[in-house]
Amino acid sequence: MAPRKKKPSTRELIDQYTDLSVRVDAYDVSANASINNNIRSPESALYRDDEEPVYEFSTHLEISGTSIGPASRAGDTYDLSLYSENRPARGVNLPLKALQELDEHDSPVYRTYRGAPVPVYREPPGIALIKKDRGKPRWTVWVPALPHFVSDVLVLLGQDRQVYITLYERKVERRRWLQYLTFQTNNPLDEE
Repeated sequence: MAPRKKKPSTRELIDQYTDLSVRVDAYDVSANASINNNIRSPESALYRDDEEPVYEFSTHLEISGTSIGPASRAGDTYDLSLYSENRPARGVNLPLKALQELDEHDSPVYRTYRGAPVPVYREPPGIALIKKDRGKPRWTVWVPALPHFVSDVLVLLGQDRQVYITLYERKVERRRWLQYLTFQTNNPLDEE
């Protein structure tokens, strides 16, 4: 009988990084304006932030594309949802100080770099999760975004040119995280 393989410890696991290139095939967009739902919903009073705006504006952009690289994922379908709204609660404007490491006394942690104290930050795992549809060559990503980013993407999509997306994926244990996202009119495979 063959010996059992030892399960790697968390320290032994190494994050995997993948550059993905996707050709945009189609997109749909909706833009909404409304009165804040919390005004009419007394049941949400526990979760209400009095600093939220009275009027809400949001844009939802659905993009569908086909992977052109790497070869192991070529032909897979990617569905990206970019969602922006004027609420601060989504965390897209999270300041660096919110990610600063704290010691056991909840004091900020610093390290010394060239004789000066420098804050130590916890790196977030990514911008958004990349999820695979089980048994299908389809991947979905839901990305909270700032309104001006969604507007910039819409400008690119409105051009009479092919648009490509570059996604940088970080696999941590069994989860895949989006590290960065770029929309461009140049084929990313031509840049290599």
